[in-house]
Amino acid sequence: MNIKEVLPALLGKKVAIDDAVTSYSTNIASHKAAWCHVLKSQLASLGVEAQVLGKHDRLDSFDAWLIALPMEFQGTFNLFGGANDETALRIRRLLDFTGEIWIANHPMPDVGLMVDQRMRSGSPEWLKLDPAALTERCQGIQMIDLTLGSKTFVYGDSHSVSAYVPGADISRNDGQTLFGTLRAGLASRLPSGIEQLVTYFGNIDVRHHLCRRPDPMASAIGLADDYVNQVKALPIPRKSIVQLLPIEHEGRSIPKTGYYKGTPFYGGREERNLVMQAFNLRLDELAPAAGIELVKWPAHWYTMAPEEYANLYMEKPKSVHLSRQWYQYDFEHQIPNPRLSASAPFAKVTRGNALF
Repeated sequence: MNIKEVLPALLGKKVAIDDAVTSYSTNIASHKAAWCHVLKSQLASLGVEAQVLGKHDRLDSFDAWLIALPMEFQGTFNLFGGANDETALRIRRLLDFTGEIWIANHPMPDVGLMVDQRMRSGSPEWLKLDPAALTERCQGIQMIDLTLGSKTFVYGDSHSVSAYVPGADISRNDGQTLFGTLRAGLASRLPSGIEQLVTYFGNIDVRHHLCRRPDPMASAIGLADDYVNQVKALPIPRKSIVQLLPIEHEGRSIPKTGYYKGTPFYGGREERNLVMQAFNLRLDELAPAAGIELVKWPAHWYTMAPEEYANLYMEKPKSVHLSRQWYQYDFEHQIPNPRLSASAPFAKVTRGNALF
């Protein structure tokens, strides 16, 4: 069901956002937890008070629970500690929680089936779980589609959360390249009726693909040209492209999910950095003239020592994303991020006929 159908049941209630099996970090530099804060921001734009829970936070003081699956969820949960007591006690909350439970943007997986399949290797607390009762409980948890019906739409890869605008709808497509997006046609990926588009793509192309081309610089410029041309052609009054974030240094640990053809990146850092600079420069040359707003990051990020940039501004302890404290918007207060030296370009967001 759509969030609008559930809204009367959530207004005035204390809502917890948490996974049912795994836990989220309370570290502001956690990229995985950042998606929960996007959901929290979306709820806040509708007047719903929500809190993203960490491992040690309790559910019993909340009226409702919105389950948010991990960003990497593809049908199975990654139990890094195995079927242990800690995970079992988290799962037990599905049966113990007396308030309403919903799940955001995804059908509820069968946790009871997973518990049953792990029984042989389960810890003492795991063996106390009732798989059949958990399956029944999961079958009764309804999915909430957190599509707000906003006139503002954020579209991009996993970096798009860093440019999320409070009150907007968002389509986050982890691992999606700009090349693939443009080849399919950007217009075909967007909903109708939007009045403001914010799009972020390209870092994956730089990290894995452009340096494989015979002329990486020319390929980067050509890709930027196609990007601007397709955005320009969209019949949307207000359009924004987010420039690429700086290139991560080669000592940065990247999860295997970020590998392509067995490697975390292709080409030396300096070569990839030059390709990124060429892409960003081309956007800077073309976007304003095409009536497209170019969303920029602080200029000094691009001239810092790579390791210093990573330590100060990137997610921790590893991977390629920006820390949430440096996003374009402050989700806690629903305002342009005052930490950024570059001003956020969005003063208002339209949702229906309302202005935010």
